[in-house]
Amino acid sequence: IGIGWSPTVETLPPEIDTPIGSLHVRPKRLSQVSVTIAGSVSVRANGQDLDVWDVASDPNTQDRRKSNTYHFRLLGWKQDPTVTLGIQVPLPVTILGFATVVGY
Repeated sequence: IGIGWSPTVETLPPEIDTPIGSLHVRPKRLSQVSVTIAGSVSVRANGQDLDVWDVASDPNTQDRRKSNTYHFRLLGWKQDPTVTLGIQVPLPVTILGFATVVGY
């Protein structure tokens, strides 16, 4: 029993201005993504589940929610790369911050 849909957030493609002009036509790569969450069990980024609970922690504890900054890496070059954040199960998730490292 729960909500029949999972909320998602998709970022806009990065727009990089340089002294020689915009890099809109060049392929770009999002090499690292950092997500800061509060009181959540898991987050999904581009279809990849990011379990934020510790493997070494006791699974019998009542509250497995964590609040921290988690880093993950993405592969591949795209014309307009974006990141889609969401959840797999209908549990509360709070995204406090989001940052990317862009290569071009």
